[in-house]
Amino acid sequence: MHPGFFGTPLEVSGSFNLYRQNEAFQTIRPRVQVTYPTANAGRIAFFTERRGSRLLADSTFRQRTTLPQNIDTEYNSYGLDYSWNTLDDLYFPRQGLLVAAQAAIGNKRIFKNSELNDTLYQRLPLRTTQTTLGLRAEQYFRAGRNGVVLTRVRGEALLNQRLFLNDLFRLGGLNTLRGFNELNFYANRYAVGTVEFRQYTGQDAYVFLFADQGVLQQNVVGAQSTNNPTGLGAGLSFRTGAGVFQFVYSVGRTRGQILSLNASKIHFGITSRF
Repeated sequence: MHPGFFGTPLEVSGSFNLYRQNEAFQTIRPRVQVTYPTANAGRIAFFTERRGSRLLADSTFRQRTTLPQNIDTEYNSYGLDYSWNTLDDLYFPRQGLLVAAQAAIGNKRIFKNSELNDTLYQRLPLRTTQTTLGLRAEQYFRAGRNGVVLTRVRGEALLNQRLFLNDLFRLGGLNTLRGFNELNFYANRYAVGTVEFRQYTGQDAYVFLFADQGVLQQNVVGAQSTNNPTGLGAGLSFRTGAGVFQFVYSVGRTRGQILSLNASKIHFGITSRF
């Protein structure tokens, strides 16, 4: 992040994500954002993002008679992001409201893979318009002398007439749905609600109990499904010299999986700001 860009109120920031799914595909997501702080607690941002996903070599492609569930794509989008933040602390809030909304639109292009039969693409539109929408709202309430209750809802939607598995949002793990493996779920639309009680043991440390409830929709070429995963657990969070450390022990329930300690998950991570 570069605050006060060339002496203006503008903040310029960028990010780069790279994800590789075993030997199936690789996705990169560079993003550049310009933010302008508005009056009071508001912030408005303009961003551009490129999402490129490429299939990795597969010796079975030449024998396929249908398209695979993943495909070579590129999505270039432009969007707006608005947030309203009245939290009393960025990392250890005890009260306040955070609301953020995002919308982006752009062109999605599908590339023909040389290893696949060209006729498989005949009825597939190779250029389409794609829209992404996102919303997040969280409220913190004081509960007693050192207790805090967090309620949060967040969701996203990906709108396009032809979606493949590697186009979709990925959920699961410490930052989205606790109680499940990292990036375990695929969804083109989802909502996740959270209720969390935090008991502070110091100024920058607390223990907590939580419940996460998700509603996921997966609508891709040739298949549709819904899922309602639940995550329950406990953890602790505290400040270190490297950032804010969080440790979580959790269990999850989803289609085909019951709540069981035999399937429990441990999540941990450090959040830093530069």
